Amino acid sequence: MNARWKLTLTINLALVLVVAFFLAPRPVRAATIVVPCGDVAALVAALNTANSTSEATVIELAAGCAYTLTVPNNTGYKGNNGLPQIGTDVTINGHGSTIQCSTAPETRQFRIFQVNDWGKLSLNDVTLLNGYNDDMSYGIEKGGAIANFGQLVVMNSTFSNNHAGCGSAIFTDIPGVPLSTTARVTVTNSTFSNNPADG
Repeated sequence: MNARWKLTLTINLALVLVVAFFLAPRPVRAATIVVPCGDVAALVAALNTANSTSEATVIELAAGCAYTLTVPNNTGYKGNNGLPQIGTDVTINGHGSTIQCSTAPETRQFRIFQVNDWGKLSLNDVTLLNGYNDDMSYGIEKGGAIANFGQLVVMNSTFSNNHAGCGSAIFTDIPGVPLSTTARVTVTNSTFSNNPADG
């Protein structure tokens, strides 16, 4: 093989390798959003942003802060929700922070999260406090802290003083599908305390 053919072959191989590099699948990186200490509006905006994209989103809360919800954000399944409903893959790293419903006398009672059937919520190192679903419009109220109809992963977290008729801390189900066919909640190294249920 002469030098000219060797050079041509080398160039062609290089082009193939370059094309293969750019066409190779890349691991999907999660978008990361940092939420300032106690800034509920920023937390709501972060969840809305997460719901607007098809990629996974990681929300980083400020360490040791309290995010106090004072009004419902939306009306969900058998109850009002303090934060936007989860419709995509969202991870919240709490770094020891608390998401809580206000206990002021004039505050309307509501749960904190609802995870829809196409959503996934992963909670890590966060406390959910004072969620209260008292909506009897459609029968027994469900989910004091979280109503889950998608996928829920809870790690190193605490649920305290949440209340509902059924599922005072976490209620999980698929409407119209027997609960026995679903295994959609994973809880690891977490604490549940003083979460009374009426049912």
